[in-house]
Amino acid sequence: MHEWPDMAFMLHLLRTGDTFADIGANVGSYTVLAVAAVGASTLAFELTPKQYAWLQRNLALNHLESRVTACQAAVGAEPATVSFCLDHGPMNRVVAAGWGGRSQPVKVVALDDIPLIAHACCWKLDVEGYEDAVLAGAARTLAEPPPATILCEDRSKPVQQRLSGAGLQPCSYAPWTRTLSPSAAARGGNQLWIRDLAWARERVRTAPVFQVLGQYV
Repeated sequence: MHEWPDMAFMLHLLRTGDTFADIGANVGSYTVLAVAAVGASTLAFELTPKQYAWLQRNLALNHLESRVTACQAAVGAEPATVSFCLDHGPMNRVVAAGWGGRSQPVKVVALDDIPLIAHACCWKLDVEGYEDAVLAGAARTLAEPPPATILCEDRSKPVQQRLSGAGLQPCSYAPWTRTLSPSAAARGGNQLWIRDLAWARERVRTAPVFQVLGQYV
């Protein structure tokens, strides 16, 4: 659990039968946690060929293929074609024309055009600075719940405005005490955004106890 507060929050929030959206899944650590440990279904988006191949291997290793819809696609504001760099590992991202490193043209899809996204109560959004474009392409989905919660790496003002405008508020989570508080000072690598704080607090309070590396949370 390399992003401890954020991943512990997911363990406590999600339930069997929920749907989780892993937008920028990389090799699938969040996806595997949501599906194998909790029993949620997952939509996983990863564009980079190498990371997507490892995502597929990770799902096969854990026998999760039937419970995950994996999409090798870029997500953005609207259907288009953009350049995507290929030589920065987990930091690969959309780049401007004329990028000096390795890149390839990729097609972009908008979340509003993916019907299954409407079932996802929790999103993890980590697309290396392209988060605002992803949210722009999800305006219709954001207008009505779900999602109930979003873990978002980008804390820029445009992203904050989009999320607060959709009725979500920034929060912080303390896993050991299961304390969920309004706060823009995130404990983990992602800022946690919540639409209904009372609902989320009840979820984490009533979640089962999980054993992680010999400790109980």
